[in-house]
Parts: sequence; C-alpha cells; structure tokens
Amino acid sequence: MTQKEDACGMALEPSRKLYQEKSFCELERLDGGVYILKFTGEDQHRFTPASIQLIDELLDQVLRDKSACALITTNQGKFFSNGMDVKYLRQCDSQMAIEYLFMFQRLVSKLLTFCIPTIAVIRGHAVGAGCIFSLAHDYRLMISSRAYIFMNEVDLGLSLTPGNMALLCSKLPISVFQEAVLTGKRYDGTEAAAAGIVQVTCSSWPNLLREGTKKAMEYKSKNWKRVAYHGLKMEMFKTTVKELEDGGTGFARL
Repeated sequence: MTQKEDACGMALEPSRKLYQEKSFCELERLDGGVYILKFTGEDQHRFTPASIQLIDELLDQVLRDKSACALITTNQGKFFSNGMDVKYLRQCDSQMAIEYLFMFQRLVSKLLTFCIPTIAVIRGHAVGAGCIFSLAHDYRLMISSRAYIFMNEVDLGLSLTPGNMALLCSKLPISVFQEAVLTGKRYDGTEAAAAGIVQVTCSSWPNLLREGTKKAMEYKSKNWKRVAYHGLKMEMFKTTVKELEDGGTGFARL
C-alpha cells in the first residue's frame, strides 16, 4: 500500500488530514498592470501545502507579465489569513513539520523580495503566519476596526523559527516586535497604524481597496526597473532572506 501525498508531494498519513478548505486564491489583472491576489470566500484562508503552492504559482504568473507594475493582496470574509494548520503541524513528525514550515518560509522570502511593489490590503484578521505574510509586503493598509493583526504563538505554546523571527524583526519597531511576539497583543487597525505595523487605515472596505489601488498606481507612475527594485530588496533584507531560506529551526521544538 502506497502512502498518500498532497498536491506538493508531501507524504500524508491517513490520520493526519490537513485543514480542509476549497481553493481560495484568485488572481485578477486590472488595466494598467496592477494585479490583485484575492483570498476569496468566508473561510479562514489558512496556509496549507496546497494553498502555498498555488500562491507561489500565481506569483510566478505575475512575474511572467513584463507589464505588471504592482501586486495587491487582499481578502474576502472575516480572515485575511488565520495562519497555518496548527492542529496538523502538531501531529506531524519533525521532518514533515520542517518541510511544511520551510515551504511557507520560501514563499515569504519570494514575496519579501518581489521585483515589483507589493501592497497588503487587510480587511480581516491576520493571525500568526497570516500576520507574517502580510508583513512581507512593501506597504500595508488595514480596516480600522472589526479585524485584528497579531502573533499568537505564545498563547499556543509554539516557538518561531529563526526565519519567521527575522522577518518580524526586520519589519517591526523593536518595542512592537517584542510586544507582539512575547505578549500576543492583538492590534486593531487603528492600533496597528499607531504601532507602525501598517501604514494606512480606512473605516470601510471600498475606501480601503480604493486607497490600495491608488498606492499601486502611484508605484506604477515611478516606472522603476525590476532588476534594481529586486536588488535593493535583496540587499535590504539579505539577513532575513538567509534565515528564511537556510531552513534552520533554532530553538523551535518541532
């Protein structure tokens, strides 16, 4: 009897089912070369191996379009993303857990150093890996109320890998980094803007998307060269990229 594999070739034991959610990713191209990656539906938009692979493929699709000038990531429903499938992660043996985590980290590294500007338009909760994924964008906007962004590993009794820790450290003011990781503080949009987690808040979804699109068109008007933009990001985040792609677990117990 052969062992079942998921869409990414990772072995799955029958008792270790991944979080079940239909494909929730859609990619839309607006006039002018702005792309919108949307997490659709009312579910939790968790990062499973299958969804990570799909997002990675959609990012490649954007890159193949030489006229693409900016990428917006946003969501429908209550969640931007509720992170990874923690229940599944806890049931994994150490090797499966490592493969799962570093698949996500490679995606984060790719987004962090994307060769065109990236904008997160956050209209729902961004939790754990969802928070990390949003922070990998260059610019972040968030609904001012009814949604929270936070790291909840301390409440779940989980550690963070050096790569994910480095991403948080590179994107957050040091006092906010410590507060977010060590207390699990939940920030609504207004608090997130005051803390420097996001740059802009809006009180309504239409205004939020409008502002995100406006920012994307502002980036488009700059007509920056991809190779230069990518190179600047690689140099700016080289320590973070190394930690994300090296695959070390540090003090994390998997």
